[in-house]
Amino acid sequence: MTEAIIGVIGTLLGTVLGWLLNSFSNKGKLTIFLEAWSDSLKGRSRIGAIDVVTLLDDAMYFEYRCTIEIHNGSSTTKIIRAAHLLFCSGKTILMKVVPRDISKSIYNGPAVFYKDIGAYNIPANQIITIPLTGSLTKDKHGLDWLINVDRILFEYKDERDHKRTVLLKKLDNNNTFDFMEEQNGQDEDAE
Repeated sequence: MTEAIIGVIGTLLGTVLGWLLNSFSNKGKLTIFLEAWSDSLKGRSRIGAIDVVTLLDDAMYFEYRCTIEIHNGSSTTKIIRAAHLLFCSGKTILMKVVPRDISKSIYNGPAVFYKDIGAYNIPANQIITIPLTGSLTKDKHGLDWLINVDRILFEYKDERDHKRTVLLKKLDNNNTFDFMEEQNGQDEDAE
């Protein structure tokens, strides 16, 4: 009789221990890193071609390119979907945009079209790299808000439909947009 009770207790403890170990092995999370960032202001040159400009007043649109690395530290596949880039000033969202995936480009003669970032399955204990791009036009969005941006966030929904937000880039006096550095460098040369 006691041997049977010991056997049942052993089976129950084994089941609970197996469940706990499995739960802990699935507790990893996604870690997102900004690998590269570049941006520029584009406008018409003196001959009418689209070219890089340094002054916000001369710009027709703001263009950015970035590469993010996503590391899945879990033993299960994780999902990213409904992703956005948030340009923020303090806690205020100045602009929310859907970035476009450069790896999902469509070539149509000399023109290149990029598809919006979609859903990604990140395999267990793997890293994926996603190159992103996008542009914001002065006509549709205005560009004056760019000088107030102090951080750029990456927002997405996970496999449980929870909204997650990750800091990609913090902008301050030492770390600004590329076009601002060009403008500051030009001002120094003018003196």
